[in-house]
Amino acid sequence: MTIHNSGPHIPVELLDRIFEYGVSERLKTADGSHGQGLFVTSTYLSKMGWPLVCKQSV
Repeated sequence: MTIHNSGPHIPVELLDRIFEYGVSERLKTADGSHGQGLFVTSTYLSKMGWPLVCKQSV
């Protein structure tokens, strides 16, 4: 399965860490983001046997 991010691009320097708990491109003070969404998604999919991999689009 492939999922495409149609929102703001994830900076290249965060691609290796974007699924870690607490990692977010946005500032916590800007919109309340705590860097949990992609972590929870990755953990849930991994437990179902679907590892989540982030690839840079061209």
